[in-house]
Amino acid sequence: MATTRPNIEKVKPSQLKKHLEVALLTLAEENPLVIMVWGEPGLGKSAIVRQVAEDNGLEFRSVIGSLMEPSDLMGIPSVENGVTSWNPPAFFPRESSSRGIMFLDEATTCRPDVQAAMLGLVYGRKLGEYRLPDGWLIVMAGNGYADRAMVNKFSSATNNRVTHAELIPDVDDWCRWAVPNGVAPEVIAWVRFRPGLLHRFDADANPHAWPSCRSNHQLSTVLKHTPDEPGEGGNRATLRSLICATIGEGPGSEFMGFLDVWKNLPRFDRIVHDPVGTPTPDPSRADVCWATASMCSRLATVENLSAVWAYVKRFPSREFQVVWGRDLVARSPELAETPAYIDWAVQHQDAHVGYGG
Repeated sequence: MATTRPNIEKVKPSQLKKHLEVALLTLAEENPLVIMVWGEPGLGKSAIVRQVAEDNGLEFRSVIGSLMEPSDLMGIPSVENGVTSWNPPAFFPRESSSRGIMFLDEATTCRPDVQAAMLGLVYGRKLGEYRLPDGWLIVMAGNGYADRAMVNKFSSATNNRVTHAELIPDVDDWCRWAVPNGVAPEVIAWVRFRPGLLHRFDADANPHAWPSCRSNHQLSTVLKHTPDEPGEGGNRATLRSLICATIGEGPGSEFMGFLDVWKNLPRFDRIVHDPVGTPTPDPSRADVCWATASMCSRLATVENLSAVWAYVKRFPSREFQVVWGRDLVARSPELAETPAYIDWAVQHQDAHVGYGG
């Protein structure tokens, strides 16, 4: 159940990145933007901000408010010649020429006195005697009042000083990130097949485990280290237990059924050997179609791409062809120069341009 916040701009991960890129440009101004990212738990707010820092060659410092005491931010006082001064913590940047993103996480769920210390940076880029260098962008993040996360509200004055954005999940954005970052193809195909289970958080149910952008990534780690081995002495019972413990009982049971589909896909060597004669998936079985498209993008190489494309272009729905081509170059950009991919791009010009934007 979504808990979107009224009067706050809703943005996908790719749009949030653009907001942050613009905010970085404002560091040259007297009053640079401060971005406040709202969103449900598990959407990957901190991961997105960290990625923007890395993409721009910037340092990234994270302060998790709920783990802090006020003295952790203000520093410890010392007295010299009868004058008290504060010694700021080492995690605050000191070099005036340094550049980065200072990420104030869990800004709505920390103690009020810790939140007040954080807001000192927001109001004047100062905390006691410490001043944040000019090359640092301040980004805050937190859960909303409807997320059952014990939040402390911002004042109207604070709300008016920051630029608000509410992060919402997006399947295309998540898959675009997942493909080159080593997420298991089974999980990517699963999210394509069941987009509603990329992120499903019900604050009223107060769940311990639920499908989210973060837990679906963790699902890939579970698969990597717990092979599905049925039979006596196999790992299947352990795998099912770990999957349900990661994304919840209902979604976990569905995913186990999807793994059975994955294991019975057409043999890839047969597709390469006979792309015209190998049967394509039944169009009524979307799960098999998504799984086959994911397998074909993962295993395609320069050597076999022509044969793989000859098979994929026979898919009953254009939708699966589009996703195959997108995921293909996200995983292996060098394949974009091959004749087979160029043929795909010509036949799917609208999807090709839209995905790259």
